[in-house]
Amino acid sequence: ESYDVVWSRVIQWFAENGTPIKNMEKESGFIATEQNLSASSYGGYCDCGKNGTYETVSDPVGNFNVLVQRVNDSVRVTVNASYKSVKTMKGLDGKLISTNTITCNSTGKIEQSILSYVRTGS
Repeated sequence: ESYDVVWSRVIQWFAENGTPIKNMEKESGFIATEQNLSASSYGGYCDCGKNGTYETVSDPVGNFNVLVQRVNDSVRVTVNASYKSVKTMKGLDGKLISTNTITCNSTGKIEQSILSYVRTGS
């Protein structure tokens, strides 16, 4: 597909999925979402570990960027996602021991969703 068709499909994915765009520049092919985008509303797009008896992980937040590039006679689309959460540890008595920001792993679902939409247009 042409650059313009691919770019339009990427923008359409954002619109159809209700995902806010923070920065967008067609000339460079760069699109960035809000830094604190709620990942819990996207169902399984990241893995922050499981809650245990003495530790809990808050709802994750993150962002992802999409880069649309002209490469010779084709177009390449790259999606990078990053997520973080807060992990709280409590003692046997229920008292707070520590609170740390942790990095969560992308499951690849958001990346696949965007790339699939770009390929098929639906």
